[in-house]
Amino acid sequence: TQEDLVFKVMAEKKKLAHPVSDVMTKDPLTITPDTDIYEALLLLKEKEIKQVPVVNGKKLVGILSVKDVLQIQPDLYEMMYERGKGKRR
Repeated sequence: TQEDLVFKVMAEKKKLAHPVSDVMTKDPLTITPDTDIYEALLLLKEKEIKQVPVVNGKKLVGILSVKDVLQIQPDLYEMMYERGKGKRR
């Protein structure tokens, strides 16, 4: 993720010639294609993350972002950011 690169590579001034496995998030939270969109948005808000991998079994089939959800369900914007409880990232 962008944060992995910023905080683990650039901030620590590591060489960019590292394997991805050195800087990637280990065992990230995931959802399945059947996860309810509202449940996914609550997970993003609760964990204060911008995107979550979508997996089917062990295969990555996509990445869902807050922006994706709000593009198809703009009425959820207020729920996501109400009273500053959800942090924009």
